[in-house]
Amino acid sequence: NATTLGTWWNGTIDGDMSYRFIEANDVEITLSDINGEGWATTYLPFDVTLSDGLTAYYVNEINTGYVTFAETTDVPANNGVVLRGEPGEYTLNIAKASSTITGNYLSGTTVTKEITKEDGNAYYVLAKHAEAGLGFYNAVLGEDVTKFNNAANKAYLEAQRKSFW
Repeated sequence: NATTLGTWWNGTIDGDMSYRFIEANDVEITLSDINGEGWATTYLPFDVTLSDGLTAYYVNEINTGYVTFAETTDVPANNGVVLRGEPGEYTLNIAKASSTITGNYLSGTTVTKEITKEDGNAYYVLAKHAEAGLGFYNAVLGEDVTKFNNAANKAYLEAQRKSFW
């Protein structure tokens, strides 16, 4: 029965609630192969340290259509970052971050979520365009330009439209 939290009861899924807690020490992330380099974004609700061969960046400045990246040695909770390394799987260890990130323009969500764009703001996701290459591109939901879907634990760029153009 579900009267105590943190115990395991081998009941049925459709019957009483069952809980099982497994301690997590790390999370796996995959860097997609884009022109021979591995890239991904992430947004996590806990601090993580980076694996060897992995570099994390956040956007600390937006200036007329360009972004400036700042490198961080680890990632504090609730900060969007761009990850770069060789394409493939990496482990992010759940551990207290020693870095402090301020002025980060990357936001994110911990669940897949439909984001409604606020008036005056622009929203971009990291993607590879067939002709223009890797970059931040306008986030849209099909033909609806007023919203977009952000995947769980992924970051997106949010900026006041006047600062990006």
